Amino acid sequence: MSLIQLVINILSQAGLFAVIGTAFYLIYSTSRIFHISLGGSLTLSAYISYSLYVLNINIYICVLVAVLTVVVLELSICKFIYLKLKKKQSASYIFLFVSLGIYIIFQNIISIIWGDGSYSFNIFNKQTINFWGITYIKSQLFLTVASLFLSLTMFFLLSKSKFGRKLKAVSSNLELSTSFGINIHSIFIFSFLISAILISTIGVLIALDTDFVPTIGFNLVIYGIVILIIGGLEYKSILIGALLLSSIQNITVYYFGNLWQDAIIYTLLIVLLVLKPHGLSSIQIKKVNI
Repeated sequence: MSLIQLVINILSQAGLFAVIGTAFYLIYSTSRIFHISLGGSLTLSAYISYSLYVLNINIYICVLVAVLTVVVLELSICKFIYLKLKKKQSASYIFLFVSLGIYIIFQNIISIIWGDGSYSFNIFNKQTINFWGITYIKSQLFLTVASLFLSLTMFFLLSKSKFGRKLKAVSSNLELSTSFGINIHSIFIFSFLISAILISTIGVLIALDTDFVPTIGFNLVIYGIVILIIGGLEYKSILIGALLLSSIQNITVYYFGNLWQDAIIYTLLIVLLVLKPHGLSSIQIKKVNI
């Protein structure tokens, strides 16, 4: 693998990680919940779209149905579980256990319905494109472009829109935001909505690129949480964290092979948390213009 190919791989994977990290950031920044069950939603979107595709339904309709299904499920989790727990002022570990339980339920249901074997769309059939002397697999190129597009869209939404300013205010100081008249409830639900759209879209795109099994969402969930921890409460740091994680992973594979990538990632994560406990942003609570 050439150095140019390594850089391309880093940028490609960084886009994917950025979208997953953004999905976790949206929910955590407004609720302080590590929503682990997003991994189950990601996996479910892949299986729903595949099941419709094998019935000769248009791929765009398959994607739309999968995304809408995940959106309904995520909003239901938000309304009927998380909001009720918040009204009871449940401890943070309760939310963590509930989210983990939902993820396990999702995974078990998927295994019961579709089995534990691997599935593949085979739409692109590993077709390649040669560009500037570098060979791209069409499915990976499609995933890369879509991930980068979603990342840029979310960057402008969170940095330029009224919703982005409100979310930043809620993330920095919940009580102060309430006193300024921000509807915390609507921000919370809208964050779940966008997060569900992002994670379900990525689930389908990953399924188009590679074989998938019921546990496909687990590692991506871990990476999403790692990016969230690295980035802290600042969205720009989330993007930097995604690029950093992708760089470490690809450079490790390039020089040392696959066996060392996770060990090095988590070693550096521990070192980072010791040096900067609040992530790259180093933000705890600060005033934000509303």
